[in-house]
Amino acid sequence: MGTLSPAYDLVRSSGFNGNHTTTIAGSGLPKLRDVFNVSDQCGLDRKKTQKIFDEVFENSASIRLPKW
Repeated sequence: MGTLSPAYDLVRSSGFNGNHTTTIAGSGLPKLRDVFNVSDQCGLDRKKTQKIFDEVFENSASIRLPKW
């Protein structure tokens, strides 16, 4: 089983070629479907994954780039 990233590692940043330095499901510009793809592979419940995503999204409002 993989290791979950710390929340700060999930915040979008403008890295090399405009991609995030860390990829999610192989994507440097990850979408929510990519997060679900990884959570499915780790055996995490979709509702729990959505709850975690929502919590991180809401609590990172002050540091998110405008595109999000």
